[in-house]
Amino acid sequence: MQKLSVEVLEKMLGADLSNHEIDMMLYIARFQDEFGHIRGVYYRDICENVGLSYQGFYDCLHSLERKGIIACEKRSYFDWDIQVINNSFCGTENFGRGYVSLHCGMVRSDEFKQLKGGAKLMALWLMREWQISRSRSGSSAYQITKENLIAKFVGLLNVSRRTVREYLGDLEPFMDVYLEKGRKYFITFKKGAYEALPGRDSENDELRNHTVTISCRRNRIKDENRQKEEEICTILKQHHKDIIKNLEFDLSAIIRESLARINASIHNKYKWKRYLNPALVHKIVIEELANA
Repeated sequence: MQKLSVEVLEKMLGADLSNHEIDMMLYIARFQDEFGHIRGVYYRDICENVGLSYQGFYDCLHSLERKGIIACEKRSYFDWDIQVINNSFCGTENFGRGYVSLHCGMVRSDEFKQLKGGAKLMALWLMREWQISRSRSGSSAYQITKENLIAKFVGLLNVSRRTVREYLGDLEPFMDVYLEKGRKYFITFKKGAYEALPGRDSENDELRNHTVTISCRRNRIKDENRQKEEEICTILKQHHKDIIKNLEFDLSAIIRESLARINASIHNKYKWKRYLNPALVHKIVIEELANA
């Protein structure tokens, strides 16, 4: 699930986040389940993809937690589990919940990554409003008075009116902006900005690949076998409807159980043979879901 709820987005807008904090949030949000829970956030992965130092990772992590956007738990020697607060989309009570999708060409583009933090948040807010306007009115353009737009972001981002206008100009690669008689903006997002990039994995495929990767890392399986990893992803896809309903489903624990069965006669865990056995993993997945 690659969504940010309205509550999370507006909290981010008002939290005085640094550019690195925004980038980290947008990156880890790619790997949420339907409950807004992210397993296995690994500092090296974040540092490489967001451009942070080791210390920068921990600074951003703890700052986002202090600001009430995430909750963190050290569940493994290797990585962290993170909960995005107020970002669950599981259950009928969350159907129709307002959100902005991060699975789009704009967020993944190099141009977006080069923007200042305030411009990134403005882009996400405007995309959400544009999509709501389009679905309700059928109009291709989101309309807002110049004064209302500037006042909105001066208040939310605590920046000057000039800075808001500069941010709006920086967003031209993603949207067309027309100012009518100097009073009203007409904003239309370009097709490549709001659609997913062609050839990319789906949101669920990306999450499944992440889940398998972190589960292997947590179980110290170093013999990378892409074919076996893809078989595990296929198993997760096969049982997707049941898995997304189960908050306690933990592929890492299931793989750990498979290793225990493989090495039943070896009492010293340091001497265990550590490899994926998709057939055995599938059997345990079925057992776990049946007992859920």
